[in-house]
Amino acid sequence: YRLGVGELDLDLGAASLPVGETRLATRVAVGELRIVVPADASLQVRAEAGLGEIRLPNGLGAEGRNVDSELSEQGERVLVLEASVGLGSVDVERALP
Repeated sequence: YRLGVGELDLDLGAASLPVGETRLATRVAVGELRIVVPADASLQVRAEAGLGEIRLPNGLGAEGRNVDSELSEQGERVLVLEASVGLGSVDVERALP
């Protein structure tokens, strides 16, 4: 998924992921990127921001210029997520069970 300017909201909270890895790449040039992931999925996240803020589950994240953050979990169903924003914020959160 790609967006030039604005807010990109992806709600995958109710998605039923297959066994194995499911890959998703997202990018917003300027704005906000918000992704809700299934509560029961394991995550492998690589998030980048040219200038802005990154918020990941478990309190992980970073803010500033040219920042990145990673989260790696093991499990039967894994969402492999690449999320980036040029200027703005990346917010990855788990859906409520």
